[in-house]
Amino acid sequence: MNFLIPRRWHRWFYFEYWPVWLFYLPALPYWLFLAVRSRSWLYFTAANPGISHGGYFGESKSAILDKIPADFKPKSFHFKAKTDIIEIFLVLARADLSWPVVCKPDNGERGFQVAILHQPAALQQHIKSIQGDFIIQEYIDFPLEFGIFYYRFPDGPSGISSVVQKEFLTLNGDGQKTVRSLMQGKLRSLLQIRRFEKEKPEILDYIPEKEEKVILEQVGNHSKGTKFLNAGKIINPALVRVFDHIAAEMQGIHYGRFDLKVKSLDDLYAGKNIRIVEFNGATAEAAHIYQPGYSMLSAYRDVFYHMKLLQQIGTGFHKKGVPYSPLMSFVQQILTYKWKTKDTLPNNPDNAEPLKVFTKLTA
Repeated sequence: MNFLIPRRWHRWFYFEYWPVWLFYLPALPYWLFLAVRSRSWLYFTAANPGISHGGYFGESKSAILDKIPADFKPKSFHFKAKTDIIEIFLVLARADLSWPVVCKPDNGERGFQVAILHQPAALQQHIKSIQGDFIIQEYIDFPLEFGIFYYRFPDGPSGISSVVQKEFLTLNGDGQKTVRSLMQGKLRSLLQIRRFEKEKPEILDYIPEKEEKVILEQVGNHSKGTKFLNAGKIINPALVRVFDHIAAEMQGIHYGRFDLKVKSLDDLYAGKNIRIVEFNGATAEAAHIYQPGYSMLSAYRDVFYHMKLLQQIGTGFHKKGVPYSPLMSFVQQILTYKWKTKDTLPNNPDNAEPLKVFTKLTA
């Protein structure tokens, strides 16, 4: 199937592809209302007292990872900007970290500069693109990936308000068409072609065999073509208990989304074989709203619900003595974050062995 509408127009027909500022523009009046009610523009910064500015933007991912219980996180190593590459490799060797590894900025969002790297040369090249501190993390090859949105009121009830299951960008080969041709046949992959032309051009001419499944992207982020599915049906008291236990060991964490991998749904309910790769605070989205076909009305209903939750938790902590962030400190962190996240990603970081970037599964 070829799309007759020019590629640059496709995203405007589906709100999941809209720019962040455009999608959240209708929520601005409600934020103003909540700010007036809270008597502070920055009421949300008190919702997670254990994170800088509540985890709005620019928080240190490594500082949050340090709060996650050891049994629930992958091996992770924080490095200062411009750390010597020999020192990095020595740390990874001592930790017996195997390839591939995940490398990401210590400050970032929406998959910015997150890469799965299969060889030392690729890691060395990718690090050069990161402006500030960065994290190198063990790659977890568990089959299920979820984003679980957890909240806990001060001295009050807790719950899980959203679960999103992530489905990686995948193509089915026919033995005749190139990856580029197959990508042109589906909107989700079509919108990724321009990025692939810059980052992974060699895969576009590859011809998958018949019945061959090719996972084009293993970073579970919406901006990289991952499909987000509403998995709210798996929420039950057992799941809440698991995250009550995890959050209880993370001082100052009360609102946000746990991005994790797990071996099975039974393991998730039992609280075992779970690896939390990231926690997002005040700016976390209840990402189930991006399921294809999810109505815009339902999406905004869920956005407003979480905005209200955030306001109630933030003001609740403020009443207990947690201060809201000073405005100038908050603005300074936002400006610093924006400077660090300029798009300087190099082309094809794994170009020495390009096909290893893509997981091929024979059906």
